[in-house]
Amino acid sequence: MQPSIAAQELPWALMEAVSKPRTLAPAMRDHQKCFPESNSLCLRLCVDLMERDRPVRDTESSSESDTNARPSGSQDGARISAQWRIFNPLGELCDSLPRFKQVESVELSNVEAGFLDYRFLRMRATAFGSFPHVRVQVHPPSLTAAATYTIRAFRGAKAFRLIAKRLLLRENTQDLVSAVAANALRAPNVGSMQRLGLREADELDEAEEVFLEEYPSVCKASDDTWYSMQSALSFSGRQVRRRYQQVLQLRQAGQQHISL
Repeated sequence: MQPSIAAQELPWALMEAVSKPRTLAPAMRDHQKCFPESNSLCLRLCVDLMERDRPVRDTESSSESDTNARPSGSQDGARISAQWRIFNPLGELCDSLPRFKQVESVELSNVEAGFLDYRFLRMRATAFGSFPHVRVQVHPPSLTAAATYTIRAFRGAKAFRLIAKRLLLRENTQDLVSAVAANALRAPNVGSMQRLGLREADELDEAEEVFLEEYPSVCKASDDTWYSMQSALSFSGRQVRRRYQQVLQLRQAGQQHISL
């Protein structure tokens, strides 16, 4: 049986984080010394992120009663004291991810698409910098909900098995241009490229191929720029190559862990 977090071991703020949708609170930072040692034994971490809180207008903030009051945990939009508002659920969780030293599998769902677009490259080198295998899954918008992502990250033996199987599949099919073809398929869905009259890129290097595999909402254009399908964001090709050279080095350093 995989180790799990025991809510009774946690201070109140962390019990709230585990037992209710308000997954992590800023007050957690005040309890780092109380963080149970059992967390370092967890192998798998799955979190469905809460919706981020909205900033409160001045008229609302002046009427709040006790700024140290505990959150109600309700999901009906009830007011929550300033101390407990969470404007960046993904960031709060990723700041605490290093505390889970033994975790080998991470799954984060209900991640805001636009929010992650602006932060993915940085987070790939920080919070997920020790994970050789990362995949982002897109959940398209509906009539009632905006687009969201699910992030899955693996490290350890399973990560290298997944990487090895992918490499073998490519070798067996001799499909060395699959990344370029996949990139071209995304181009019609990128509004920024269409407005600028840009075509898809004719080539990608190894680092860029990994980025394309991991992040399904981007496309490289002929001007050596990566454009997002979900927002107006763009990355320079140089920026992507620099970040993903670190990922390639991490993969190469762990090749001895591969066992098919």
